[in-house]
Amino acid sequence: QAGGSTAVANTIVAKSKPDGYMIDAVGEPHYQLTFVTQKVSYTIDDLFPLGPFSCDPGIYRVRKDAPWKDLKELVDWAKTKPPRTIKVSVSERTSGNFLALKQLEEATGVTFNIVPFGGGNPARLALLGGQVDLTNAGVFNSLPIADKSRVIAVQYQENKWPELTDRARTVNQQLGTKLPSSISYNTFW
Repeated sequence: QAGGSTAVANTIVAKSKPDGYMIDAVGEPHYQLTFVTQKVSYTIDDLFPLGPFSCDPGIYRVRKDAPWKDLKELVDWAKTKPPRTIKVSVSERTSGNFLALKQLEEATGVTFNIVPFGGGNPARLALLGGQVDLTNAGVFNSLPIADKSRVIAVQYQENKWPELTDRARTVNQQLGTKLPSSISYNTFW
């Protein structure tokens, strides 16, 4: 059940009979962020974590024709422009992608125009459609647009997926920062 940055599905599961038949599959940290960003009708104790079933490390993608060869070049260019010149899509404000961008802004002094799209697919399609210059997504969830885009940075301690990420260097390697890894976990509750 989509909607409310996982809050709709979480509410349905939290209010259901606790018989083990109703299972919630949500992204992390999306689930925890609903408590920070919304007034929800459930508590963190209303759901019980069963465990993760996948993880998706964060990356930065641009269109194939973008003028920047890597994230450092994009950041250096953005520093010469007015704030919010670079438009960046994210799935929603309650995502690890949004948090990663805020960390990148703080580390570099660049202010992006972060546009939440209410889902990963619309956020990625906005990149292909030219509505944004950059998207922060996951290695695996952005593979459907890999043939029309390219990865310019991986926000993980190392790039363990070079064949899927255009052999991009990590954010920290490019910028000399010590940003934490950005990773979304999909978990059952």
